Amino acid sequence: MLIRTVVHTGQRDAPDNPENHQTPPVSRETISLSTAAWIGVETNPRQRETERHALSALRGHLSRPSPVHTRVSAARLPDGRLVKLDGHSRAYLWEQGLLAAPDRVSVDVYAVPSMEVAKSLYTHFDNPRQMESGRDQIYGARREHGVPAESPCIRYLYVSSLRMADGFVMRRLDGLYEKPEVYDIVARWKPIIELIDAAGYPATNAAMQAALFISWLVYGGTGVQHQIAQFWIAFFRGEKSSQAGHWLPFEALRFRIAQEKPMGGGGRTNERWLAYAFDAITRHLAGKDYRGRTEPVGLALPADSSPFNACLAWLGGVDLLLPERWPDLKRRVFEMGLPVYEP
Repeated sequence: MLIRTVVHTGQRDAPDNPENHQTPPVSRETISLSTAAWIGVETNPRQRETERHALSALRGHLSRPSPVHTRVSAARLPDGRLVKLDGHSRAYLWEQGLLAAPDRVSVDVYAVPSMEVAKSLYTHFDNPRQMESGRDQIYGARREHGVPAESPCIRYLYVSSLRMADGFVMRRLDGLYEKPEVYDIVARWKPIIELIDAAGYPATNAAMQAALFISWLVYGGTGVQHQIAQFWIAFFRGEKSSQAGHWLPFEALRFRIAQEKPMGGGGRTNERWLAYAFDAITRHLAGKDYRGRTEPVGLALPADSSPFNACLAWLGGVDLLLPERWPDLKRRVFEMGLPVYEP
Protein backbone atom coordinates (compact mmCIF):
# COMPACT_ATOMS: atom_id res chain seq x y z
CA MET A 1 0.00 0.00 0.00
CA LEU A 2 1.50 3.31 -1.10
CA ILE A 3 1.18 5.97 1.59
CA ARG A 4 2.28 9.55 1.14
CA THR A 5 3.89 11.10 4.21
CA VAL A 6 4.38 14.68 5.29
CA VAL A 7 7.21 15.89 7.48
CA HIS A 8 6.23 19.02 9.36
CA THR A 9 8.98 21.41 10.41
CA GLY A 10 6.99 24.44 11.51
CA GLN A 11 3.53 25.54 12.53
CA ARG A 12 0.98 26.04 9.81
CA ASP A 13 -1.26 29.00 9.87
CA ALA A 14 -4.00 28.17 7.42
CA PRO A 15 -6.74 30.71 6.74
CA ASP A 16 -10.34 29.65 7.18
CA ASN A 17 -12.75 29.70 4.29
CA PRO A 18 -16.19 30.88 5.41
CA GLU A 19 -17.74 28.75 2.68
CA ASN A 20 -16.69 25.67 4.66
CA HIS A 21 -19.24 26.50 7.38
CA GLN A 22 -22.99 26.22 7.31
CA THR A 23 -23.39 29.16 9.68
CA PRO A 24 -22.02 32.66 9.04
CA PRO A 25 -18.70 32.95 10.89
CA VAL A 26 -18.30 35.59 13.61
CA SER A 27 -14.77 36.45 14.67
CA ARG A 28 -14.11 36.22 18.39
CA GLU A 29 -11.36 37.50 20.66
CA THR A 30 -11.03 37.83 24.41
CA ILE A 31 -9.94 41.06 26.11
CA SER A 32 -9.60 42.18 29.71
CA LEU A 33 -11.43 45.24 31.04
CA SER A 34 -11.67 46.85 34.44
CA THR A 35 -15.07 46.33 36.00
CA ALA A 36 -15.66 50.09 35.83
CA ALA A 37 -14.95 50.04 32.10
CA TRP A 38 -17.35 47.12 31.63
CA ILE A 39 -20.09 48.95 33.51
CA GLY A 40 -19.63 51.82 31.08
CA VAL A 41 -20.01 49.62 27.98
CA GLU A 42 -23.13 50.48 26.01
CA THR A 43 -26.31 48.60 26.93
CA ASN A 44 -27.77 46.43 24.21
CA PRO A 45 -30.91 48.03 22.76
CA ARG A 46 -32.81 44.80 23.38
CA GLN A 47 -31.94 44.53 27.08
CA ARG A 48 -35.06 44.10 29.21
CA GLU A 49 -35.71 45.61 32.66
CA THR A 50 -32.19 45.34 33.99
CA GLU A 51 -33.06 46.15 37.59
CA ARG A 52 -35.79 43.50 37.91
CA HIS A 53 -33.69 40.81 36.23
CA ALA A 54 -30.64 41.77 38.30
CA LEU A 55 -32.46 41.46 41.60
CA SER A 56 -33.91 38.13 40.53
CA ALA A 57 -30.43 36.89 39.54
CA LEU A 58 -29.08 38.05 42.90
CA ARG A 59 -31.48 35.65 44.58
CA GLY A 60 -30.64 32.91 42.11
CA HIS A 61 -27.48 32.08 40.15
CA LEU A 62 -25.56 35.16 41.35
CA SER A 63 -26.16 34.39 45.02
CA ARG A 64 -22.95 32.36 45.19
CA PRO A 65 -19.66 33.76 43.83
CA SER A 66 -18.21 31.87 40.87
CA PRO A 67 -15.24 32.47 38.54
CA VAL A 68 -17.62 32.30 35.57
CA HIS A 69 -19.24 35.55 36.76
CA THR A 70 -16.12 37.43 35.65
CA ARG A 71 -16.63 36.38 32.02
CA VAL A 72 -18.94 38.51 29.89
CA SER A 73 -19.63 39.08 26.20
CA ALA A 74 -19.83 42.11 23.94
CA ALA A 75 -20.19 42.97 20.27
CA ARG A 76 -17.74 45.33 18.59
CA LEU A 77 -19.27 47.59 15.96
CA PRO A 78 -17.32 48.74 12.88
CA ASP A 79 -16.68 52.12 14.56
CA GLY A 80 -15.02 50.36 17.51
CA ARG A 81 -17.83 50.79 20.04
CA LEU A 82 -18.61 47.87 22.34
CA VAL A 83 -22.19 46.81 23.04
CA LYS A 84 -23.08 44.35 25.79
CA LEU A 85 -24.37 40.93 24.78
CA ASP A 86 -24.73 39.70 28.34
CA GLY A 87 -23.59 40.73 31.82
CA HIS A 88 -26.12 43.57 32.13
CA SER A 89 -27.39 42.29 35.48
CA ARG A 90 -23.91 41.89 36.89
CA ALA A 91 -22.91 45.36 35.73
CA TYR A 92 -25.96 46.85 37.46
CA LEU A 93 -25.36 44.97 40.71
CA TRP A 94 -21.65 45.85 40.73
CA GLU A 95 -22.40 49.50 40.07
CA GLN A 96 -25.03 49.60 42.85
CA GLY A 97 -22.75 47.85 45.32
CA LEU A 98 -25.20 44.98 45.70
CA LEU A 99 -22.71 42.37 44.51
CA ALA A 100 -18.97 42.16 45.25
CA ALA A 101 -17.24 43.40 42.13
CA PRO A 102 -14.06 41.82 40.71
CA ASP A 103 -11.19 44.06 39.71
CA ARG A 104 -11.42 43.00 36.06
CA VAL A 105 -13.59 40.94 33.73
CA SER A 106 -12.74 38.82 30.68
CA VAL A 107 -14.80 39.97 27.72
CA ASP A 108 -15.48 37.69 24.75
CA VAL A 109 -15.76 40.23 21.92
CA TYR A 110 -17.57 39.38 18.70
CA ALA A 111 -16.91 41.62 15.71
CA VAL A 112 -20.21 42.44 14.00
CA PRO A 113 -21.01 44.48 10.88
CA SER A 114 -23.91 46.45 12.38
CA MET A 115 -26.00 47.19 15.44
CA GLU A 116 -28.73 44.97 13.98
CA VAL A 117 -26.40 41.99 14.19
CA ALA A 118 -25.43 43.00 17.74
CA LYS A 119 -29.11 43.00 18.67
CA SER A 120 -29.61 39.62 17.01
CA LEU A 121 -26.65 38.17 18.89
CA TYR A 122 -28.07 39.51 22.15
CA THR A 123 -31.16 37.37 21.61
CA HIS A 124 -28.98 34.24 21.50
CA PHE A 125 -27.05 35.17 24.63
CA ASP A 126 -30.19 36.27 26.44
CA ASN A 127 -31.98 32.96 25.93
CA PRO A 128 -30.09 29.97 27.43
CA ARG A 129 -31.80 27.68 24.92
CA GLN A 130 -30.31 29.66 22.03
CA MET A 131 -26.66 29.80 23.01
CA GLU A 132 -23.95 29.32 20.40
CA SER A 133 -24.37 26.15 18.39
CA GLY A 134 -21.69 23.51 18.55
CA ARG A 135 -20.38 24.55 15.15
CA ASP A 136 -20.15 28.18 16.28
CA GLN A 137 -18.24 27.15 19.39
CA ILE A 138 -15.77 25.06 17.41
CA TYR A 139 -15.28 27.81 14.86
CA GLY A 140 -14.73 30.44 17.53
CA ALA A 141 -12.35 28.19 19.47
CA ARG A 142 -10.30 27.42 16.37
CA ARG A 143 -10.02 31.10 15.57
CA GLU A 144 -9.08 31.95 19.13
CA HIS A 145 -6.31 29.36 19.30
CA GLY A 146 -5.13 29.45 15.68
CA VAL A 147 -6.14 25.88 14.88
CA PRO A 148 -6.32 25.14 11.12
CA ALA A 149 -9.06 23.07 9.48
CA GLU A 150 -7.85 21.99 6.05
CA SER A 151 -9.14 18.41 6.26
CA PRO A 152 -12.85 17.53 6.17
CA CYS A 153 -12.42 15.64 9.44
CA ILE A 154 -11.43 18.77 11.37
CA ARG A 155 -13.49 21.15 9.26
CA TYR A 156 -16.56 19.24 10.45
CA LEU A 157 -15.37 18.67 13.99
CA TYR A 158 -18.01 17.83 16.60
CA VAL A 159 -18.20 19.28 20.09
CA SER A 160 -19.29 15.84 21.31
CA SER A 161 -16.14 14.16 19.96
CA LEU A 162 -13.91 16.69 21.72
CA ARG A 163 -15.84 16.36 24.97
CA MET A 164 -15.74 12.57 24.78
CA ALA A 165 -11.99 12.39 24.10
CA ASP A 166 -11.20 15.03 26.71
CA GLY A 167 -13.46 13.43 29.31
CA PHE A 168 -11.98 9.95 29.00
CA VAL A 169 -8.36 11.09 28.82
CA MET A 170 -8.53 13.60 31.67
CA ARG A 171 -10.43 11.12 33.88
CA ARG A 172 -7.63 8.64 33.22
CA LEU A 173 -4.98 11.25 34.07
CA ASP A 174 -6.68 13.04 36.98
CA GLY A 175 -9.31 10.65 38.27
CA LEU A 176 -11.94 13.41 38.35
CA TYR A 177 -13.34 15.51 35.56
CA GLU A 178 -15.12 18.85 35.59
CA LYS A 179 -16.51 19.62 32.14
CA PRO A 180 -14.64 22.67 30.77
CA GLU A 181 -15.64 25.14 28.08
CA VAL A 182 -15.18 24.06 24.46
CA TYR A 183 -12.64 26.86 24.02
CA ASP A 184 -10.47 25.34 26.78
CA ILE A 185 -10.75 21.83 25.34
CA VAL A 186 -9.62 23.04 21.90
CA ALA A 187 -6.67 24.83 23.51
CA ARG A 188 -5.62 21.62 25.28
CA TRP A 189 -6.04 19.37 22.24
CA LYS A 190 -4.59 21.78 19.69
CA PRO A 191 -1.40 19.73 19.02
CA ILE A 192 -3.40 16.55 18.43
CA ILE A 193 -6.02 18.31 16.29
CA GLU A 194 -3.24 19.82 14.17
CA LEU A 195 -1.55 16.52 13.43
CA ILE A 196 -4.88 14.82 12.61
CA ASP A 197 -5.75 17.73 10.33
CA ALA A 198 -2.41 17.33 8.58
CA ALA A 199 -3.18 13.64 7.99
CA GLY A 200 -6.07 14.72 5.75
CA TYR A 201 -8.75 12.34 6.99
CA PRO A 202 -12.29 12.64 5.54
CA ALA A 203 -15.34 13.67 7.54
CA THR A 204 -16.51 11.04 10.00
CA ASN A 205 -18.79 10.57 12.99
CA ALA A 206 -18.11 11.90 16.48
CA ALA A 207 -17.05 8.53 17.90
CA MET A 208 -14.40 7.99 15.23
CA GLN A 209 -13.12 11.56 15.67
CA ALA A 210 -12.67 10.79 19.38
CA ALA A 211 -10.97 7.51 18.49
CA LEU A 212 -8.59 9.37 16.17
CA PHE A 213 -7.69 11.89 18.89
CA ILE A 214 -7.06 9.25 21.54
CA SER A 215 -5.26 6.70 19.35
CA TRP A 216 -2.84 9.32 18.03
CA LEU A 217 -2.33 10.64 21.55
CA VAL A 218 -1.46 7.13 22.75
CA TYR A 219 0.57 5.86 19.81
CA GLY A 220 1.77 8.96 17.95
CA GLY A 221 5.54 9.38 18.06
CA THR A 222 6.04 5.75 19.17
CA GLY A 223 7.34 2.66 17.43
CA VAL A 224 3.85 1.73 16.24
CA GLN A 225 2.96 5.11 14.77
CA HIS A 226 3.06 3.77 11.22
CA GLN A 227 0.73 0.90 12.15
CA ILE A 228 -1.81 3.30 13.60
CA ALA A 229 -1.60 5.41 10.46
CA GLN A 230 -2.18 2.30 8.34
CA PHE A 231 -5.20 1.35 10.45
CA TRP A 232 -6.95 4.66 9.91
CA ILE A 233 -6.06 4.98 6.24
CA ALA A 234 -7.41 1.47 5.58
CA PHE A 235 -10.51 2.24 7.67
CA PHE A 236 -11.37 5.34 5.66
CA ARG A 237 -10.59 3.66 2.34
CA GLY A 238 -12.93 0.78 3.21
CA GLU A 239 -10.29 -1.92 2.62
CA LYS A 240 -11.40 -5.55 3.11
CA SER A 241 -9.88 -8.96 3.63
CA SER A 242 -9.55 -11.24 0.61
CA GLN A 243 -10.21 -14.31 2.79
CA ALA A 244 -13.78 -15.44 3.40
CA GLY A 245 -14.67 -15.53 7.06
CA HIS A 246 -11.74 -13.25 7.98
CA TRP A 247 -12.37 -9.66 9.04
CA LEU A 248 -9.49 -7.21 9.19
CA PRO A 249 -9.86 -5.05 12.32
CA PHE A 250 -10.61 -1.81 10.45
CA GLU A 251 -13.04 -3.71 8.20
CA ALA A 252 -14.80 -5.16 11.23
CA LEU A 253 -15.07 -1.73 12.83
CA ARG A 254 -16.70 -0.25 9.71
CA PHE A 255 -19.13 -3.18 9.56
CA ARG A 256 -20.18 -2.85 13.19
CA ILE A 257 -20.80 0.90 12.91
CA ALA A 258 -22.81 0.48 9.69
CA GLN A 259 -24.83 -2.31 11.32
CA GLU A 260 -25.74 -0.18 14.33
CA LYS A 261 -26.43 3.13 12.56
CA PRO A 262 -30.19 2.44 12.26
CA MET A 263 -30.31 2.13 16.06
CA GLY A 264 -29.74 5.89 16.37
CA GLY A 265 -26.98 7.98 17.85
CA GLY A 266 -26.38 9.62 21.18
CA GLY A 267 -23.76 9.53 23.90
CA ARG A 268 -24.08 5.84 24.70
CA THR A 269 -23.82 4.87 21.03
CA ASN A 270 -20.72 7.02 20.63
CA GLU A 271 -19.14 5.41 23.67
CA ARG A 272 -19.94 1.93 22.33
CA TRP A 273 -18.40 2.72 18.95
CA LEU A 274 -15.35 4.18 20.69
CA ALA A 275 -15.01 0.93 22.65
CA TYR A 276 -15.22 -1.00 19.35
CA ALA A 277 -12.46 1.20 17.91
CA PHE A 278 -10.19 0.54 20.88
CA ASP A 279 -10.72 -3.22 20.53
CA ALA A 280 -10.09 -3.14 16.78
CA ILE A 281 -6.92 -1.07 17.21
CA THR A 282 -5.61 -3.49 19.84
CA ARG A 283 -6.22 -6.43 17.54
CA HIS A 284 -4.63 -4.61 14.59
CA LEU A 285 -1.47 -3.89 16.57
CA ALA A 286 -1.32 -7.54 17.61
CA GLY A 287 -1.53 -8.63 13.98
CA LYS A 288 -4.80 -10.48 14.52
CA ASP A 289 -8.15 -10.33 12.77
CA TYR A 290 -11.74 -11.35 13.58
CA ARG A 291 -13.48 -14.48 12.35
CA GLY A 292 -17.09 -15.08 11.39
CA ARG A 293 -19.15 -16.05 8.35
CA THR A 294 -21.57 -13.12 8.37
CA GLU A 295 -20.14 -10.78 11.00
CA PRO A 296 -16.93 -10.24 12.98
CA VAL A 297 -17.39 -12.36 16.10
CA GLY A 298 -15.79 -10.77 19.14
CA LEU A 299 -16.23 -7.12 18.17
CA ALA A 300 -19.24 -6.43 20.35
CA LEU A 301 -20.21 -5.58 23.91
CA PRO A 302 -22.52 -7.71 26.06
CA ALA A 303 -25.97 -6.18 26.38
CA ASP A 304 -25.52 -5.55 30.11
CA SER A 305 -22.00 -4.10 29.88
CA SER A 306 -21.11 -0.42 30.10
CA PRO A 307 -19.31 1.05 27.06
CA PHE A 308 -18.14 3.89 29.32
CA ASN A 309 -16.41 1.43 31.64
CA ALA A 310 -15.02 -0.50 28.67
CA CYS A 311 -13.37 2.66 27.34
CA LEU A 312 -11.94 3.56 30.73
CA ALA A 313 -10.61 0.01 31.14
CA TRP A 314 -8.81 0.21 27.78
CA LEU A 315 -7.30 3.58 28.68
CA GLY A 316 -6.15 2.12 31.98
CA GLY A 317 -3.87 -0.23 30.08
CA VAL A 318 -2.07 2.33 27.91
CA ASP A 319 0.46 5.08 28.54
CA LEU A 320 -0.77 8.66 28.35
CA LEU A 321 1.30 11.82 28.31
CA LEU A 322 0.23 14.84 30.33
CA PRO A 323 -1.15 17.69 28.18
CA GLU A 324 2.02 19.78 28.58
CA ARG A 325 3.87 17.03 26.67
CA TRP A 326 1.45 16.94 23.74
CA PRO A 327 3.25 19.60 21.65
CA ASP A 328 6.40 17.47 21.86
CA LEU A 329 4.38 14.43 20.78
CA LYS A 330 3.19 16.34 17.72
CA ARG A 331 6.77 17.28 16.89
CA ARG A 332 7.88 13.63 17.05
CA VAL A 333 4.98 12.55 14.83
CA PHE A 334 6.01 14.97 12.09
CA GLU A 335 9.69 14.13 12.45
CA MET A 336 8.90 10.43 11.91
CA GLY A 337 6.81 11.31 8.85
CA LEU A 338 3.03 11.51 9.09
CA PRO A 339 1.26 9.25 6.57
CA VAL A 340 -1.40 11.22 4.71
CA TYR A 341 -4.77 9.81 3.69
CA GLU A 342 -5.49 9.85 -0.03
CA PRO A 343 -8.71 8.32 -1.42
